Amino acid sequence: MVKINDQTYSIGQVCELLSIESFNLRYIEKTVGLEIKRNTAGERIYCQKDLETVKFIFELKDQGLNYKAIKKVLEHQDEVASDIEIPEVKEALILKEQESEKFLNIIKDTIDESIETKVNSRLEGIISSIEILVQQNKELKKALDHEQERHFIELDKKLTKWREDQQDKQEKFKKEQEETSRPWFKKIFK
Repeated sequence: MVKINDQTYSIGQVCELLSIESFNLRYIEKTVGLEIKRNTAGERIYCQKDLETVKFIFELKDQGLNYKAIKKVLEHQDEVASDIEIPEVKEALILKEQESEKFLNIIKDTIDESIETKVNSRLEGIISSIEILVQQNKELKKALDHEQERHFIELDKKLTKWREDQQDKQEKFKKEQEETSRPWFKKIFK
């Protein structure tokens, strides 16, 4: 087993080496669950392995992985990475042929979970919108049915009145016809 450099770094030194701010480094540590050792004063002390892990996180981030996916990769790194400790990061990250498929499956599963979470949340929003539209549609249909019913009742009343008026006019016209068609003597001698 090759021994890694025993040099340790403070948070300021790591930030300077990686050209990042200390609050960003602390955020990354918290988000991906890195456990950095501390000295007796409670200050973070980074070993070479910690530094390489942070560099690896940045490489994964540059490849488009989010912190949730990176955390999964780090959790399963021991299962897929080589057991031999090599000083060069790229060489340390070389996967055994039989384990590369396992690593790809872990990444695929993580991406699938991330996509499924996003799709499900959007799908829930769409379903909620559809339910609202269905409810509004029911209310509009009910209002339209009520308005149609009211309109038909009013129309029926007008038709009934029109028929009565027509009947009255016909009866009046009939009486007038009868009056005019009677002979003159019947008019006088009723």
